[in-house]
Amino acid sequence: MNPTVIKTKSGMVIRCRACGQHFIPVPRWNFNGDMECPTFSPSVNETCNSPDHPSYQSQAATSRCHFIITDGNISYCGDCTHDLKGQTLPLEPWTTEQQTHYLGEGYQ
Repeated sequence: MNPTVIKTKSGMVIRCRACGQHFIPVPRWNFNGDMECPTFSPSVNETCNSPDHPSYQSQAATSRCHFIITDGNISYCGDCTHDLKGQTLPLEPWTTEQQTHYLGEGYQ
């Protein structure tokens, strides 16, 4: 079985069905160590293109992905701006090709 988490220099990477991927900085977040059925705490709340960020682009949309990962499932909170808000889904495993991309791009 392929892992649902990839370990990098800056933390862990998980796949997100709405956004593509998210980096979770460990040890700032607690991680149970299970690469196939991970649990992270606290929740992760990521805003892209925030108006208070130096690289804000006024012509681009601001989006939020707020989620909790427990036992290999990702629960999207109600304040997400995408269509998966309120749903809980299993994390998708990384394919071998995707793992190779992260391992070969200097993330390790």
